[in-house]
Parts: sequence; structure tokens; C-alpha cells
Amino acid sequence: MTKKKPKKPGKKPGKKGGGNIPHTNNPNNMIKELLSAYGQAGFGPAQPSGCADPRTLGGQIAGPGGPHDRGAVMIDTTDCVLMDSLDVCIIDRVQGGESQGEGIFMTLNGRINKTERNVRVGYIFDVDGAAAIITGLLALADRSGPAMLTAIVDRLVALSRDGNTHIAWLRTALDAAEDQL
Repeated sequence: MTKKKPKKPGKKPGKKGGGNIPHTNNPNNMIKELLSAYGQAGFGPAQPSGCADPRTLGGQIAGPGGPHDRGAVMIDTTDCVLMDSLDVCIIDRVQGGESQGEGIFMTLNGRINKTERNVRVGYIFDVDGAAAIITGLLALADRSGPAMLTAIVDRLVALSRDGNTHIAWLRTALDAAEDQL
């Protein structure tokens, strides 16, 4: 009786290379293989759907005046995500085969507090949701002071230099908001 050699992980017979790169032309299998590769890279926990269950994550803000109180809030960091990075893209929202216009897909990536587990949680929202996030963070920057303002300016300059955005649109938006005051 001859023993078969164990297959090397990530390699397919007759294929060069290997690792966690999908080797299929079937889009459904490619998505499953990509999600599996994310799980092997430490992003998880992966469920059969390929998704982490965001209901198991935590984090709460409480205070007499809500999240706008400075120094007067209590936070619960149990199972919250310590963000390392984020990714954002524009998507076409479709429901029941009908276009619902453009939307935004954003993943927040990081380590779950007090664990070694990493997670990538995806959010889908519309332009109103994006505006709520942006203005909420801008209001936080205003309350926070010059250090955060400097960090925001540095990131905007870097984005502009890399060709990922043009600062002129921001100036136009701020001028339009000021005209409405």
C-alpha cells in the first residue's frame, strides 16, 4: 500500500505559486477562497457565510449630556475594536433587482480589545450616513483642539499629493456651509 503525499496548503496540482491566492475562475469559489484567506490572516471569526458576527462586538458611550460632553462620559470598551485601518469604496446599491443609487461600503479593521483576535467589520450606508460620520468627526475635531486639526490637515495634504482627493472641493463645501449660516 502506497501512502499519498500530503498536499501543501494553498497549492493546487499543476499550478505554480501557492500561498493564499485563489486559483479559480469561478467567481463564487474565488470569493469563498478570498474570505478563507482573510480568515487565515487573522481576520475573523469567520462563519460559514464568510462574515464575522458584529453582534458579538461591544462598546458603549454613556454620559449625562451624551457623547458631546467633554470628560463627562463613561465608556465600556468590552469587546470593542481597536481600529488599525479602514477601507472605503463607492458601491451601486441594488434591492430586488432595482438600483437604489450609489452607496458607501466601509470596513473598520482592528484588534478586538483584550484579545489577540482581529476583525474586519463592514458597513453599508448612503450619503446621509457618510455626512453624519464626517460631520460627527469634524465636530469632535473642533472640541478636541489643535492636535486633531493638525492631523486632519496633514492627512488631507497627503491625500491630495497622492492624487486621491482635491482640497478645493472641501473649501467649496465649507464656503457653502458658511453662506447658509
